[in-house]
Amino acid sequence: MLLRDDTYHQLSAIGYTERVHEIMAAATLLITKPGGLTCSEALAMQLPMLLLKPLPGQEEENADYLTQQGVALRLSDLSVLASITDSLLAEQEILQLMRRRAQAIGKATAADTVTAILTDELNETADIYSAM
Repeated sequence: MLLRDDTYHQLSAIGYTERVHEIMAAATLLITKPGGLTCSEALAMQLPMLLLKPLPGQEEENADYLTQQGVALRLSDLSVLASITDSLLAEQEILQLMRRRAQAIGKATAADTVTAILTDELNETADIYSAM
């Protein structure tokens, strides 16, 4: 994950952290592999993404979907990473459009929805067994 300093597109690489939500809230752009959890968190935070080196399978599908939805750009040539990053950070209109698209498809309350569905299912199952 990279954070932009307003002075001149200064970037900071961040390794493992438990403060992902804080860092994403402060970030302008996320440069990452398109893993499901990271991309879901970025969508919930309406954070535009540059996607690098997806693994075959789910990461490829994530990258395809996110680029089709206009919330991410996919780079296959790392030699252009710096220039693409610089261009994106200079184009606030594009970043804003990517944020709006992320807001449209992101599900910030997905965990609550899944929890409610599972709780309902468990309660129904418990009712069935208690009626036996």
